[in-house]
Amino acid sequence: MKKILSLLIFLLPCFAFAQKKSIDGFMDIPFESDSATVKAAVLAKGGIKVDSLSKKDQLTFSNFSFSDRPINNLNVFFMDNKAYDAFFDFSNTDDILNYYDSLVADITAVYGKPGEVYNAPGYTNSEKIRMLLKGNIDIRTLWQSKNRNVISLHIVLYGNALILRLRYQNTDLSNAAAAKRRSDL
Repeated sequence: MKKILSLLIFLLPCFAFAQKKSIDGFMDIPFESDSATVKAAVLAKGGIKVDSLSKKDQLTFSNFSFSDRPINNLNVFFMDNKAYDAFFDFSNTDDILNYYDSLVADITAVYGKPGEVYNAPGYTNSEKIRMLLKGNIDIRTLWQSKNRNVISLHIVLYGNALILRLRYQNTDLSNAAAAKRRSDL
């Protein structure tokens, strides 16, 4: 009995500190990186900057893969030249619901159990697709780490098509950017 108790006491700190990865950035790019750092990192992965869609506080890239999944585009937003938001849009998905489930499983394996899941239970996949195309349901999953940063995966209606949008967000900088935007009103 003493051996079991000693073993449990010894292993307790291991269980307590066995956390999943914290949400500190995207693509191994830390939040608050400047635009030159983000640009260099994405270009190194084969991305191409889309000048026509990039702005002062936003860089847009295309032509590369993220987690072995081709992306349509990546938009990175900056406040005071600090990255705080990154949107990955995946559009060439024949079976978007299975693609979504696969990405949820991969993100969960890295960041742990999601905090919120909206998946319209009780409907078949074909019913979900019809309802998504009409805007009648919402399918998304959210992860939040102890630092309050968030990852969200969402099936989005874009024109007449469905796309997958993966978002990495630094909550504090995002709130500051929203406050700055509102102060201009």
